[in-house]
Amino acid sequence: MSVASHPEFPELLCLMGAIVKENFTICWEGDLFRAVSSKYAGSQDLISGDGSKMYGGRWNAPGSFRTVYGSSCALLATREALAHYRQFNIPEKHAMPLTIKAISVKLSSVVNLTDAIVHQRLGVSLDRLMKDDWRNEKWAHKESLTQAVGHAAKECGVEAIMAPSARSEERQDVNVAIFPDNLRPESKMSVL
Repeated sequence: MSVASHPEFPELLCLMGAIVKENFTICWEGDLFRAVSSKYAGSQDLISGDGSKMYGGRWNAPGSFRTVYGSSCALLATREALAHYRQFNIPEKHAMPLTIKAISVKLSSVVNLTDAIVHQRLGVSLDRLMKDDWRNEKWAHKESLTQAVGHAAKECGVEAIMAPSARSEERQDVNVAIFPDNLRPESKMSVL
């Protein structure tokens, strides 16, 4: 599926390049959680990013690049998965069973979108990112703002984006979108 680039993509690419060059990325190590249907709970499926490449997500447009989405806690991963089903008006009972698995990650180049300085340098407010209606843009075959940010990060060699979730009641809970094709030799991602 061909997707029209977001009009701000060229500027975002330039600003993301400056963020990387000026070393405003962070290292991050920890466990992330994924809640998926049993059909996709195999170890390779969990960390391939092939599904998101095909269908897209908040940080990557359909047909663009592989992205593995994970949450900092199992409850948030479940909320994120159920939100996907609700988007299509599928009752939660039909989403079951969900399999929750943990992924151990060690990343050396993460853009932390929970950091106000990063927002300032990127020229995009957290509020604007959180309100981005990426699903509607997807149906219109357009790259959304958040997908353009993810696209810029991927093009600049960033390994992942860390961002707050609209579905979290706890501010410390975050989602991480990992770009497997950008993993450096010292970085890792494995299913626990």
